[in-house]
Amino acid sequence: MYAVHLKSGSTTSDKTQRALEAANLRSNADALGESKHIIFAGDFNMQGSSERAWTNMLASGNGQAFDTADSPGVWRDNETFKSLHSQNPRSPMDDRFDIQFVSGDFLDCKGLEYASGSYHVFGNNGTHTLNDSISTGSGASPTVLTTLEDASDHLPIVADYRIPESICASFPVADFNADCVVDFLDFAILGSQWLQSPGIPSADIAPELPDDFVDTLDLTVLATEWLDCNLDPQSACWE
Repeated sequence: MYAVHLKSGSTTSDKTQRALEAANLRSNADALGESKHIIFAGDFNMQGSSERAWTNMLASGNGQAFDTADSPGVWRDNETFKSLHSQNPRSPMDDRFDIQFVSGDFLDCKGLEYASGSYHVFGNNGTHTLNDSISTGSGASPTVLTTLEDASDHLPIVADYRIPESICASFPVADFNADCVVDFLDFAILGSQWLQSPGIPSADIAPELPDDFVDTLDLTVLATEWLDCNLDPQSACWE
C-alpha cells in the first residue's frame, strides 16, 4: 500500500511536479513485479483526469493503477462529480483530491478483491450544495457532518475489500447480470420475478427441469452461490 500526497496547486509547474511524482510511484510499483495486489491511496491533488499525473498512474505495466470510482473527467467545481468531492468539507466543497487506485489484481475475480461499488466519500451522498460545506447535505447526521468539518479539510475515502467465500470453477447460474459475482444485483432480479414466470434474464435456475416459475427452489440456488465469482475465461472478468 502506498500512502500518497502529491504536489498541491494549479500552476503548470505544480502539475508537472505531480506528474513526476506519479511516475516515480509507478516506477516503484512496477519494480514489485507481476500479479501484485497494490493500493495507491491519498491526496493526489489532481483537478481532472487530463493531468499527466493521472495518465502516469493508469499507464500499462506491472503496477498499472485503476480508479476504484471509475470516474474520469474534470472534477473541480463540477456538479456531476459532487458526490466524489472530498475537499474542503468546511467550504468550498469543490475538489476530488482524494482517490484510491488499485492494481488489476484487485479486479480479476480471483482472491482478494475490491468490492465493486463500495467506494464512497464518507458523509458525502451528493446532497450538499456545490461549493458550500458538507453540512448542507444529508450524507450523515448533523452531528457527524459538523464533526467532519472540524476534524480536517479532507473527508475520508472508504472502500471495501474482500476474499470471496468460495471460488467456483464454472459460471454461477445465479449471476443473472453477468457482472462476474452473485450479489444483491442478482437478488434484485430474482426478486422482481418472484412467484411469477421468469423474465429476461431468467431467474428460473433450480437444478431440476425448469418449471417456468420463480420460487424458493431458485432462491436456494442463489443463496448457495452467494458472492461466488465467475471464472469462465470467456467472462467479462477476463477481458
